[in-house]
Amino acid sequence: MVEESSPLLPSAEESIEAETDTALEPDPKTDDEPSPEPASEPGFVCDCEEWMRSACTGLPFYKEHEDQRYCVLHYPGKEKSADFKAALDTKLIKKDFDFRGVWFPDEVDFKGFEFSAAADFRYATFSKPANFSSATFRGKADFSWAIFGAVAGFMSAVFSADTHFLAAAFSAMQTSALPSSARMLTSER
Repeated sequence: MVEESSPLLPSAEESIEAETDTALEPDPKTDDEPSPEPASEPGFVCDCEEWMRSACTGLPFYKEHEDQRYCVLHYPGKEKSADFKAALDTKLIKKDFDFRGVWFPDEVDFKGFEFSAAADFRYATFSKPANFSSATFRGKADFSWAIFGAVAGFMSAVFSADTHFLAAAFSAMQTSALPSSARMLTSER
């Protein structure tokens, strides 16, 4: 006759460990909501040109464009409007006027604005109208290689220090507001 043996029971220690391990495992989600993405990516470095990165120091990854990873300031897309405005407003409140290589998706109105420190717009792209009429530039102002894709106005702007528009490109402009060192893009381009 074969004796039936009772199943082996785990010792008390093994039982406690099993309960503890189970308690540490997260419960599976019951809903189908994706987990939220992190607000920022530690160590993110924008894929803009290295010398432009001071304009976006500390900003998180925004989106990819042509296999490049950009912050909201340098990302070249019109769909970023609300996020861009928030980042722009923060820079202006901090009196941070470093806009090297920044891609402006919407009309910007700096009419009557006071740039109390150096303003660097080198290689910036203004995809919509840019109004700098009656703006005051207390420090150096540099618009070298900036691209103005629509009307740009500098009527009655005051420049108190060195100002540069070297190779700035204007596709449309009010003639009276065209800086003498700027060039017009032809429709052939």
